[in-house]
Amino acid sequence: MLFRSHLGGRNGLWVCRRLKQLAEPPRVIIYSAFANDHLAMCCVLAGADGVLNKGGLGSELCDAVRSVARGRRLLPKPSQPMADMLRRRLDETEQPIFGMLMAGIPRFEIGQTLGMSARELRSREAVMLRKLEVLPGEASGSAHRRAQPDMERLIPLEFPSTAGRR
Repeated sequence: MLFRSHLGGRNGLWVCRRLKQLAEPPRVIIYSAFANDHLAMCCVLAGADGVLNKGGLGSELCDAVRSVARGRRLLPKPSQPMADMLRRRLDETEQPIFGMLMAGIPRFEIGQTLGMSARELRSREAVMLRKLEVLPGEASGSAHRRAQPDMERLIPLEFPSTAGRR
């Protein structure tokens, strides 16, 4: 799946995390005009397979989709200053998780190493992502977030008027 990092309501990183929790998760590329080290590190936390700048050529987009479909990850290695700045936002229990994810260690191995269930690891990753998404000086968006619809609610697959038409 290819989608923007900024969507109405929730952002693309949230959608990516949800998709990656499916039994058979799709490959995901975050497509953004703001594809930089910061977004790349957030993409790693969200479980994305790639990040791509909208300013690139169409052929780059096609190549990226093909590469990710074949199982390759397209996440650039972030600069050390950016990694250090983001790491300082995390508490001492989150920092090892962050370091292992940035090193490309699979989540199941991180869970085994740290003695965490998959559910606990996902929960910590969600907290970490919320801490890291906003750069210093940016508004946290908490007031804006409260005004958004609750995307956690399940939407029925059938509308009541069509339920009996099978």
